[in-house]
Amino acid sequence: EYEYAQLQQQCTQLQLGNEQLQVYSKELQEFKEIMRLEAHREKQSLQQECEKLHLDYAELEQVIEAQRAEREAHGEKIRLRCTELEQTKSQLQEELAQLQQIYATLELENEQMQVSFEQQ
Repeated sequence: EYEYAQLQQQCTQLQLGNEQLQVYSKELQEFKEIMRLEAHREKQSLQQECEKLHLDYAELEQVIEAQRAEREAHGEKIRLRCTELEQTKSQLQEELAQLQQIYATLELENEQMQVSFEQQ
C-alpha cells in the first residue's frame, strides 16, 4: 500500500506538472500570436513608410527636373537675348559707319564750298 500511495502521489505530481505545462504551452501560443500580430503591424507600417518615401522621392525628382528645365529655358532666353543684342550692335555699328561716311562726305563738300566761296 505504501508503493501504491507513492505511485498515486507521483501520478498526481505528474498530472499537476502536465497541467502546468499545458498552461505554459497555452501562454506561449498566446505570446507567439501576439508577437506575430505585432510583427505584421510593424511590417505594414514599414511598407507604408517605404511607399511614402518612394512617393516623396518621385516628387523630389519631378521638382528637380522642373527646375532643371526652367534653368535651361531661362538660359536659352538669355542666349537668344544676347544674340539679339549682338545683331543690334552690328546694325548700330553699320549705321555708325554710314553716318561717319555721310559726315566725312559733308565735311568734304563743306570744305569744297568754302574753297569755292573764297575763290569768288
